[in-house]
Parts: sequence; structure tokens; C-alpha cells
Amino acid sequence: MRSYFLYVELFLYICPMKYEPLTPQLKQALEKQHKSERDGRVRDRIKAVLFYNQGHSYREIARWLLVDDETIRRYVKDYFNNNKLKPS
Repeated sequence: MRSYFLYVELFLYICPMKYEPLTPQLKQALEKQHKSERDGRVRDRIKAVLFYNQGHSYREIARWLLVDDETIRRYVKDYFNNNKLKPS
């Protein structure tokens, strides 16, 4: 079982980002929004997008934010596909 997880981590490490990197202006706007945002759920979504943009894996981000990696995957997908940060 351990070798399976090593394989998955290696795959995630060498696999290129699925989405285009954020522009510096967009990154700065997200960082500014994070500082002023009162809703913790939105702040977590912003952190997930920013960490993903830095090249961190879904699993790493999930561990840092104390959520499931599928949740991070959904946050990133929602942002890059629909520009969505607010939870439903």
C-alpha cells in the first residue's frame, strides 16, 4: 500500500499544472481580497488557489487547510473554470 502512495505522490509531483498560472495582477488581487475577506470559507478557497498556483499538490494543500484533497480539487476547479470563490 505504501508503494501506491509513493507512486501517487511522484505522479502529482511530475505532472504539470492543469490550469494556467495566475497573472501577477490577479495574484495580487487575490492576496488583497484574502486580507479583507471576512468569510473564512472564502479565505480558504483563496489560499487553496494561491498555493496551487505556487505548484503545491492538492494533498499538501488539503493537509495544511485541514480538509479533504477532493475539496481542494473542487475549490481550484471552481475558481479556474467559473471564477467562483463564494461557497454555494
